[in-house]
Amino acid sequence: MYDYKEISYIDCMCHRLHTVITAAWKDAKSVCGSLDHYYSRASALVSYCHHTVVLLDSLPITIKSGVVTSINVFTALKKDTLTEILEELNNLMILARVDFELNKKVLDLFQIFYQVFEKLQASDVPTVNLAVPLYYLLVSKLKSDSNCDAVNILQKKLVLYLDQKLFTSLKVYHWLGTLADHSFKTFAFLPRVSANDLRFASDLEEDIVK
Repeated sequence: MYDYKEISYIDCMCHRLHTVITAAWKDAKSVCGSLDHYYSRASALVSYCHHTVVLLDSLPITIKSGVVTSINVFTALKKDTLTEILEELNNLMILARVDFELNKKVLDLFQIFYQVFEKLQASDVPTVNLAVPLYYLLVSKLKSDSNCDAVNILQKKLVLYLDQKLFTSLKVYHWLGTLADHSFKTFAFLPRVSANDLRFASDLEEDIVK
């Protein structure tokens, strides 16, 4: 009989990322009124679409509840199509409440997360080998500044919780990776062009040895 106390469990990266996004949104909304306003309006629209058969039949994807997919309705339909359907339902007001300019920036920000989720979920084999590289990919994509203060706040919260909720689970995999690839030990694969790049690499080297 197995002694389950001796077994090391590997966290699901998709689940970890979901907790990262949930925590980041909650924190960002608490300090940024425009994000709080946008999120509540977008969520209301998604909830309405989810319970409206006419809209669901017109969507190329299934709208699910939850933070990660709370803005999927905007990726599924063009605003013009939503306008046409909601006009027939005499409920254009719910669409007018959403800040579509901010929505586009949020969608652009989360595009990398969608790609990571698709990569992980599409695989029919274990993806533990992707965990460490995908973490660094996400952080590197989130380092670039946006011209939108609200998006910058959300980016910083995402990086914060990637470190707090995901990287802590990846330390052991990072060190295991050094056995196969020496660059994992020296962080040679990280860019070191700007002061931010150097600070990021230095912080990682400090964290990984703790």
